[in-house]
Amino acid sequence: MINWGEGFFNGVMLGFSLVILAVECYFLILDKATERQLSAIQLAVLSFLAVVALTLIVTRIAVFSIFLVPAGYLVLMLWQTYQEKIQDAENVSRQIQHLLKKIAQNPEDATAYAELGNVYFRHADYEKALHLYQKAYQLDPVPWLAQKVKVAQREHQIQTGDLWYCPECGSRNTGQAQYCCTCHHPKATIMSVKNDLLQQKKQLKTGILLVSGVALSLLLLSRLIKGFSFFSLIVFFLFLMYLILRGFFTW
Repeated sequence: MINWGEGFFNGVMLGFSLVILAVECYFLILDKATERQLSAIQLAVLSFLAVVALTLIVTRIAVFSIFLVPAGYLVLMLWQTYQEKIQDAENVSRQIQHLLKKIAQNPEDATAYAELGNVYFRHADYEKALHLYQKAYQLDPVPWLAQKVKVAQREHQIQTGDLWYCPECGSRNTGQAQYCCTCHHPKATIMSVKNDLLQQKKQLKTGILLVSGVALSLLLLSRLIKGFSFFSLIVFFLFLMYLILRGFFTW
């Protein structure tokens, strides 16, 4: 006797799996390749994973295969970020060594001190940057170095909590003040732009992990409860659409 219900159910699963795979391929492969955000090796790896996922979906109706392309993309991006950090650290180290060599050869070179201070300032080491700017200003008391000293000192005070600026009126306040001296805005709500960006990145990572965990849990549960796969697939599809829309409107 033909089980029409099972055939319909498998057909729905196949359809949704193909739709999800198509969306993944468009946003993670085609769109990224068009914008030249993927190297040739990354494009080849993702294309291979897409073919493997398509084969598994068509031949075995394997729902887990829809994770292959996103997982591959995530691994490739993490590896790329890791390599970029290593390369950046090596470049910074070479730059510091070069400037230290220049200072050793000519201890009166104010420009070398200022350039070395710029390196530390870009990496938020304001204490070292301030010391180097002050040394450069002692050797060559020009206005632009005085400005660098002032900015580095202000950033260092903000970093150590000795100073904060009111987001409402922009007034300068000491670290001990709990309210703005001008508009009485509370200090507790103060958060710099850098902290805002870091918080947003943390929330985005948490959201991605949560979505992945929920979707994976539902798919694993579908292996235990008959007839639950359809619901889990719909939930995963909705979560995927949410991530795509969120990424589209926030970046």
